[in-house]
Amino acid sequence: MDKKNNSTVELSTSSKPQTIKSPEYSGSENNSSKSPNKHDGVRKEKFSLTSKFKNWATNINYQLDTYINTMDMELPLVLFSKRYDKRMKDMLKQKIAETIWFSYREDFPAIMPEIFNKKKLTYDRGWGCMIRCGQMMLAEGIKRHYDARGELLEKFKKESLMTIISLFADFVQDPMLAPFSIQQICKIAYESFGSTPGKWYRASSVIMSLDVLNDKYGVRRIQNFKICTFNEGTIYEDQILKKALNLPEKEDKEKAGVENKDSETIDEDPSKVVENKDKDNLEGGEELSEPKGGHNEGEVVKENEEENKSKEEDAELKQEEPEEKKEWENSMIIFVTTRTGLSKHNIVYLPTIIRLLKLPQSIGVLGGKDSKGYYFIGFQGSELLYMDPHYVQEAYKNYGELEEKYKTYFQQKYFQVEITDIDTSIGFGFYIKDAEDYKDFSERLRRAIADDPNFLIGFEKITPSIELQQGDIIEIHELGEEFEVIG
Repeated sequence: MDKKNNSTVELSTSSKPQTIKSPEYSGSENNSSKSPNKHDGVRKEKFSLTSKFKNWATNINYQLDTYINTMDMELPLVLFSKRYDKRMKDMLKQKIAETIWFSYREDFPAIMPEIFNKKKLTYDRGWGCMIRCGQMMLAEGIKRHYDARGELLEKFKKESLMTIISLFADFVQDPMLAPFSIQQICKIAYESFGSTPGKWYRASSVIMSLDVLNDKYGVRRIQNFKICTFNEGTIYEDQILKKALNLPEKEDKEKAGVENKDSETIDEDPSKVVENKDKDNLEGGEELSEPKGGHNEGEVVKENEEENKSKEEDAELKQEEPEEKKEWENSMIIFVTTRTGLSKHNIVYLPTIIRLLKLPQSIGVLGGKDSKGYYFIGFQGSELLYMDPHYVQEAYKNYGELEEKYKTYFQQKYFQVEITDIDTSIGFGFYIKDAEDYKDFSERLRRAIADDPNFLIGFEKITPSIELQQGDIIEIHELGEEFEVIG
């Protein structure tokens, strides 16, 4: 059977997407100081009919894609790093059915009405797909976090999943209750990164917004859970350890990567850190060493220094007791965004996507095709498997409706697309449970980098501190382009 660029696998045809009713949009806010306009009713009806048609067309396209192809499991496939073959169809069906699916919603409270009142953004059809994909990836990470903490017991799985879904509730205005709702994501993305609601979002904007929201509000709903984001394709271990170990932020007094006080030493065991309190200046990028014999390596003692002063300093250093090693405290999601090219893929980078999807810590990839956002969760041969948010459903109005609409947050379908057909901008996600899991992740990543000189993701111990000046030329080696800093 001939393959098309996009194909869909439906594991069960007995459960079809719910048919939705489009609400009547109210249009502009009523103003009691103005007399009623006889054309208002006509405008509202026209807007409602247009909205209904667009919803219908969106859902028809989704359903047509669903039935393009039948399931072909002659080749084994990998889903969330687990391998499935045709003998494991039921297991695959169960895995898909338990994966939280966020899709377009409508008739939720308006997004930032104080700024975008004229738009009356009570739906995200046509522009919110990447936000929904980001929510799916984060929900998968939170689900694993619940499971790691023993909070996703089979007996109470539905209740636990409902709790996770409520963190993304579209109807809740309080960020303490629903820190990852579309309203909160749009608010942070607009204030911090200039992304405007109603327009298509980049994966990096969504990921960074989720990171900010988790730091501000999520930590109060999810215990011992952090997000660490890298937007230039390189993971820096020191940033991960700061969040995993709850280390305090250092004052950035040295602009060129120089650390001279309270610097961390990355121990051989990634779950621990030794604090170095000597006052020697060390060049940026160098790994710090533990104090030895009362003096740090590289310490220079002036030949003409007075003998008494030297003895006092020696005694002071010897009296210092080494800091206790800090224990790993937080699980975390690591987000990494990068590109496989500018407008076209550099094909040498594509094997990286497959290899990273094989990692047991992988929670998927954010990407898209033709400006449509998708959540990639596995692969089969040269095709990527993804979940599609382009289906319009009604938002629930309160917690009482959550159980009623619970099934609308799950489906039994995955879609397929050739890896060469996806957009060049992508974002990887990984869930790290604890120190042992991080050690496994870092070792696997280092081996992958060593095996492939064109591996797309970098991994370094120390974050470099570089201050660019106007007129500096920087070269992006992966893309073969040069850029000038102009302001």
